[in-house]
Amino acid sequence: MFAIFLCYATIGLLPIAVMGNREHDTTIKRLIAMLNIVTPEYLNTQGFRERFWSKIDKNGPVPEHMPHLGPCWIWTAFKTPAGYGKIATTRPFYPIFAHHASWIIHFGPIPHGLWVLHKCDTPPCLRPDHLFLGTCKDNCNDRDSKGRGRIPRGEEHGSHKLTTVEVVKIRDLYAAGGISQRALGEMFRVSERAVHWIVHRRHWAHI
Repeated sequence: MFAIFLCYATIGLLPIAVMGNREHDTTIKRLIAMLNIVTPEYLNTQGFRERFWSKIDKNGPVPEHMPHLGPCWIWTAFKTPAGYGKIATTRPFYPIFAHHASWIIHFGPIPHGLWVLHKCDTPPCLRPDHLFLGTCKDNCNDRDSKGRGRIPRGEEHGSHKLTTVEVVKIRDLYAAGGISQRALGEMFRVSERAVHWIVHRRHWAHI
């Protein structure tokens, strides 16, 4: 069952809730059926290939950090909120990630437990030479090495209301005594709670 789950996660199908023994058995049957459908042979059938290639724009952007890769091939149909393309098999209906379909079409099945990653860092890109296989850890390492895993802090955060200079001033004034957190909040137009978190370094802890 674990191997089936890995295939299920790797191909990118939507999850199915397992509620009990009957639902569990149904889930396993559906996963086995899915594994028999999402194959290189099916994805290379004329009907699927026509739908697949009709939704690709080969004149996408060139990755700024890796211009030697050339332009991305952008998926123009349905995308997830994170920007990854989705396409579905028919009879039965199974949604899969479009970049996974591209890998299977060009290179064959995705090995159990591996992910299809992007060299170009462009989620809707399906160009085969922009893709590579890796583990979940490889994906995290790739993300972190490119600075995409770093959480914005301070003035980098889009919802910040104070500057670094103002935060330092709030702490200096409070440390000097004679002024309340409420008064500081009114002075800098933020809430008393925000001032409390700043002076106790629960917020803006990096400075």
